[in-house]
Amino acid sequence: MPFKHPCFISYVRGQHDLIRGFLTQLTKALSSSLEPYFDEGPYFDQELQAGEYFDQKLADAICRSVCMIVIYYPKYGLHEYCLREFEAMKSLEKDRLPLLGATGNGRGLIIPILLRGKVDDLPEEIRNHIHCCDFSKFTTATGDISKDPEYVARIERIATYIDELRKDFAALNQNLCDDCHTFRLPDPKTITPWQPGGSKPPPFPG
Repeated sequence: MPFKHPCFISYVRGQHDLIRGFLTQLTKALSSSLEPYFDEGPYFDQELQAGEYFDQKLADAICRSVCMIVIYYPKYGLHEYCLREFEAMKSLEKDRLPLLGATGNGRGLIIPILLRGKVDDLPEEIRNHIHCCDFSKFTTATGDISKDPEYVARIERIATYIDELRKDFAALNQNLCDDCHTFRLPDPKTITPWQPGGSKPPPFPG
C-alpha cells in the first residue's frame, strides 16, 4: 500500500483547554478506531522534529495520506498554513479521484469536522458539496469522547469511510505516492482567506 497515513489532520493550534483538549481526545479516539485497518495512525504535525523543513515535511505527509481531516473553527479560514494544507489536498483530490471512476461512490478526500462556528462560514466547495461531522457541542466540560457512544459512533463512521477510500485506491494497483518527494504546498501568495455565506449541508456522512 503506497499510503503511509490514513489521514492528515489539519488544524490551527490552540493554547487553552477547549482546542487542545479536543485535538488530543479526537486524535486518540480516531487512532483507536483506525488501528484495525491501518498500521500507522493519523498524521498530526506535533510529530515534526526540530531542524526539519516543515513545508516539505507537511507536503510529503499530505501526499502520503489517504485523505485529510479539517478541524474547523473560525480561525482556520484565516490561517495561511491551514489554507495551504487544504489547497494541497484539493490538488491531490483533483488528480486522484478521477482514477477511481464509478468506484469512488461520491467520496471526497477532505472530511470537515465542525468544532466551532457555522457551516455557513465554510467555503462554497465544502458547505454545498461535502458533508460535515458536527462536534460543536464539545466543551471543556465534556467527558472523554472515546467513552461517549454518540461521539464514538461518529468517529467510527469516519474510520470506516477512510478505510473504504483506502480499499478503492488499493484496487487501482498503482503507487499514487511515487512523486510525493516532489509534492509541495501551494505558494502563500495564491491563498485567499475564506469568506462566509451559503447554506447548510446534511451532517457527515449524509
